[in-house]
Amino acid sequence: MYFFPDETARATKEMGLRGFVAAGLFDVRPELLAEAEPFLRRWQEDELIHPAVGPHAAYTCSEETLCKARDLADRYKALIHIHLCETKEEVDGFNLIKGLSPVEYLNSLNMLSPRLLAVHCVWLSLEDAHLLAARGVNVVDCTVSNLKLCSGISPLSYLLESGVNVCLGIDGSCSNNNLNLFEEMKVTAIVQKNAHQTPAAFSAEQIWHMATVGAYRAFGLEMGLHEGAMADLALIDLRKPWLSPQSNMVSHLVYSMTGEVDTTIVNGKVLMRDGFIPGEAEILEEAQRRFLQLTSEWQV
Repeated sequence: MYFFPDETARATKEMGLRGFVAAGLFDVRPELLAEAEPFLRRWQEDELIHPAVGPHAAYTCSEETLCKARDLADRYKALIHIHLCETKEEVDGFNLIKGLSPVEYLNSLNMLSPRLLAVHCVWLSLEDAHLLAARGVNVVDCTVSNLKLCSGISPLSYLLESGVNVCLGIDGSCSNNNLNLFEEMKVTAIVQKNAHQTPAAFSAEQIWHMATVGAYRAFGLEMGLHEGAMADLALIDLRKPWLSPQSNMVSHLVYSMTGEVDTTIVNGKVLMRDGFIPGEAEILEEAQRRFLQLTSEWQV
């Protein structure tokens, strides 16, 4: 979710990836609201791209914008992607001005639903967690980004005990850099253990469940290893030293993997085999060329 959703969707599809791409909405760019519905129409029947609505946050979008985003998502049965309770300042500001937490505020606008992806959710009360659970909201925890930006640590115990579906995200490259979901799993596990002051907190199985089953549920995907599931697969070479000895493989995947996936398959099509992506060198070379061009223009 951010600017240029059509370009993001086209690039994602060109690479053969499945993507949920949200049209970002900000009050400082009011024209984006008018552009969101044509974006949803253009991509709603696509096999790989799932268009969504992305009001940035309750503090960057007015009540009118949020309600229009809600109505647009309802009309197209699309997901809504929003940043929620990311910082203490955000929550304190809402409590001071509106007498409500951001979660309670969105609830007053009928925005809390199973089609809402609430990203970050760091500064939550137990009451907020119960409300998110009651409305079926999906929470996306972005531990590495939250640490880099000093936003805090999400109260995952509140959320899971309340029955909220939690999955893991990596936010964006500005606040995470390598976008490595394996790293996200490990950091989330050890940060939560530290927050609870016990290494017994948050098992590898719990973290793996968030990264896999939690994601399937949040995005409404029929996945997992069974007949009729979507053929989106990551193949991992079990002969690598970081996966040896072969004992508790889930623990290895959460704590030892650094992202060395061997093969990826999306929608039944092999995109990467033996770590090689066709055209990768040319893409990186072009990206570097454009980076140098842009930065040289800024320096003029």
